[in-house]
Amino acid sequence: MKGSSFSFKQATPQFWFKNTVTKFLKIAGSGNERLQGFCGICGSHLYAIDPAKKLFMIRTGCLDQHHKFVPAKHIFGKSADEWVGEIADSSWFAAGPASAAMTPFKKA
Repeated sequence: MKGSSFSFKQATPQFWFKNTVTKFLKIAGSGNERLQGFCGICGSHLYAIDPAKKLFMIRTGCLDQHHKFVPAKHIFGKSADEWVGEIADSSWFAAGPASAAMTPFKKA
């Protein structure tokens, strides 16, 4: 299984989910093992954790508060798509390709 160009995660020492979680063991090309948790209802990827269960990497898109988590690091840069460094300079649209153009948000 291959991931997308972007996957926003929040590191945390522990986390609990209210609904059923289906777990799968993934072995990366490096040989590292990760236990991945998926929603037992809709199949969304919820988290990944090392086998010792010391560090959860929560997929923030599945959280109600996803908008409160601001990316602080870009990890796995070695495998990033070539266009990632240029995306901030591309055209932005408010709601879809036919909507009004907009300026990306800038830090104050």
